[in-house]
Amino acid sequence: MKLLYMAHAKGQIRVSFVCFNAYKLFNRRSSAQIGGTEVQMHTLATSLAKDDRFTVSCIVGNFNQPRVEKFGNITVVSAFKLRKSIWNLLTAPVFLFQALRISRPDVIISSPAGPEVGLLALYCIFFPKTTYIFRTASDVDCNTVKEKTFDPVSALLYRFGIRYAQAVVVQHERQQSDLQNYYHKKSRILGNGYSVPGTIIPIQEREKRIAWVGSSRTVKRADIFFKVVEQLPSYSFDMVLSESGDTRLHKKYTAQATRYSNLVFHGELLPDQVNTLLSSARILIGTSDYEGSPNTYIIAALSGTPVISLNVACDGVCVNGDLDQMKMEIKNIMGDDEYAIKISDQALQAARTHYDINKVIVQWISVIQEMYYSQKN
Repeated sequence: MKLLYMAHAKGQIRVSFVCFNAYKLFNRRSSAQIGGTEVQMHTLATSLAKDDRFTVSCIVGNFNQPRVEKFGNITVVSAFKLRKSIWNLLTAPVFLFQALRISRPDVIISSPAGPEVGLLALYCIFFPKTTYIFRTASDVDCNTVKEKTFDPVSALLYRFGIRYAQAVVVQHERQQSDLQNYYHKKSRILGNGYSVPGTIIPIQEREKRIAWVGSSRTVKRADIFFKVVEQLPSYSFDMVLSESGDTRLHKKYTAQATRYSNLVFHGELLPDQVNTLLSSARILIGTSDYEGSPNTYIIAALSGTPVISLNVACDGVCVNGDLDQMKMEIKNIMGDDEYAIKISDQALQAARTHYDINKVIVQWISVIQEMYYSQKN
């Protein structure tokens, strides 16, 4: 098979992002399943591509698209089909290495966790002028919980990849501590980043609606969200449910959502549609058992939308597992403009300080340059 090689401007650092389901963010007609990780990797790639010091590519799954495509300043290269079969398992490493040889990266950045972490580390051993940065997507990537869901070969590859990655980027201190304790790997903390909206709708002027956004995974605890909807019948709710995850859960939750007259079920929305919904909501609630650094929380905070989280720390209100307290906070923010404005302003200030992509990408550039020049020398 003849490979097409990317052309590169002299002196630029070539960076390849590896995120297989991110293809839908380039081609909306794709069947790829997106979540927060895909959105964040796409945001980082598009932000980095604006800097003429870098040539950016993204390696994605094979969804029957052309092998190499160009979207703006980013070259998108397909690797392998994501469906699980013996043939795919055997050929995936070959197709992944071919995609890497097309993009010829100096630096590889991948997320989320999976056996490809080991394959990418192995590629950098074969081609030592290339350096690999693994970005964790969730707390479970750092404490062996995710690894235990893999088959033995995938688990071995994942552990190998963490060990031999030149750098690991985590989202907060607990992930950093867990990675050290469970994998004996040092890491650096870089928060997620998104664009700051040009205009913010004042919280007191918004329609009093409560949003929930998540994927079709048990950990997101949509069952608890439905309980809140049922127990607060006088409030209006919006549910965005990604198809990413368990298809059986998606069908179950889709059917269950029709039972509630105070709930509008949107199904899966594209990121810009989610952003619009969050920017006009009075509240975003989160019911997950655990997260990494929830992208929806950050996007909501950048829009000045108060977040009430059941279990996961946030810049809004975390009720530490107390469902009754969550319902009380919902009533407080829905009914008290002064309190709602206070929570909104606090979240917005914190988000602009920590999650503005213009600030976050500077930190990423520093890490990329450090890895590139240390490997080159």
